[in-house]
Amino acid sequence: MSSEQPDRNEADHAKSRPPTPILEWVAAGLGAAVAIFIVGYLAWDGLTSADAPADLVIRVDGVEAAAAGFRVDLTVTNLGGETAAEARIAVTAGDGAQEAGEITFDYVPGHSSRRGSLLFQNRPDPAALAVRVLGYREP
Repeated sequence: MSSEQPDRNEADHAKSRPPTPILEWVAAGLGAAVAIFIVGYLAWDGLTSADAPADLVIRVDGVEAAAAGFRVDLTVTNLGGETAAEARIAVTAGDGAQEAGEITFDYVPGHSSRRGSLLFQNRPDPAALAVRVLGYREP
């Protein structure tokens, strides 16, 4: 007796494999679409906004009583693509006291926000506060 095994060619092997379920094709298509979208968005963002200089905008979030006087809460937002380092912000109370303060934000990356607070001895009127960017440097 010989121990011959029947020849199996590739056509027979392919016939024995079950077809790929439709849900697998849908999942693969969705995964490919998401990957292409992410790569495209990152490329677009990198090409269009990386060269935009820092553009700092300051918002006064509120004035609250604190142990050392009155705390003025600020948010500085960088609308530009480049980073602003050592961003100096000045705040002046426009009422009769003419109290002023200055705060430095070490690092404000592009398209991000940072928060900080200044302390005043007298309660400033939030509507009368004058805020401005004194300067920043490129890191």
